[in-house]
Amino acid sequence: MVKRMHAGHAAEAGVRMSRLAQRGFTGPLAAIDGSAIQHPLLLRGCP
Repeated sequence: MVKRMHAGHAAEAGVRMSRLAQRGFTGPLAAIDGSAIQHPLLLRGCP
């Protein structure tokens, strides 16, 4: 039953974020911001 909830949770988050966007809320331009961007594993990418 838990696996079935994953898609529902993602859909709920999408609806919530679209409502916030309609009200003018914005987020960071990069998904990871700050010093984490300079981490070697993130710069190299996934193997």
